[in-house]
This record gives sequence, structure tokens and C-alpha cells, in this order.
Amino acid sequence: MAMLKRDDIMKCDDLPEAVVECPEWGGEVKVKALSLDKRQEISRASEVGNGLDSIKLAVVTFIEGVIEPKFTAADFEVLKSKSSSAMNRVVNKICELSGIGQDLKKELKATD
Repeated sequence: MAMLKRDDIMKCDDLPEAVVECPEWGGEVKVKALSLDKRQEISRASEVGNGLDSIKLAVVTFIEGVIEPKFTAADFEVLKSKSSSAMNRVVNKICELSGIGQDLKKELKATD
């Protein structure tokens, strides 16, 4: 394996994508890994007091990670009333692609 150069890393599109089946919704969604800055933005947006609002964390992760169809913050209220199993399946795939550890996955599971 060759030693990388700075430019190799800077030019690399390193946010993988995947398609997630959602039988509850009768189809599929396309998701993408989150960048470090997007992960931080989501965590900050989900803070309440000294912790995280697990439902907000899951829904904001969904909004930011799903790239097809595209959702926005305006969809938050409707999305939080959707199937927990479908939302968790999609959010877990986003976490997997993003290399997010088990601690955040545990927070997200609290929405079950």
C-alpha cells in the first residue's frame, strides 16, 4: 500500500453511500456517511441540559444522512412520528457508514 500524499486525502470523496430498504414505507432511501463537522452540528442541535435528546438526535441524524429523498428541518415534527423501526434502521446505517461508535448507537436506540 502506498503512502498517501496530502492532496490525495484532500481530493478524496470519502463519505460512502448506501441504499436502505424500508418495508414500512414501501421502498428504499439513499443515505450517506456524515462528516466530522456534520456529526458535531447534529450533537449540538440535540443537546438538552447536560445530555442529548435521543429522539431529536435520531431525527436530525436522519434528516442530515438521508440524501434521497431529501428532507429538511421543516420535516422534523412529522418524521418524529414515523415508524421507530424504520427510522432506527436508516439511522443505524448512517451511523455505520459514519464510523459512529456504540455509545451514540445506544442513545439512538433509546427511541425504540
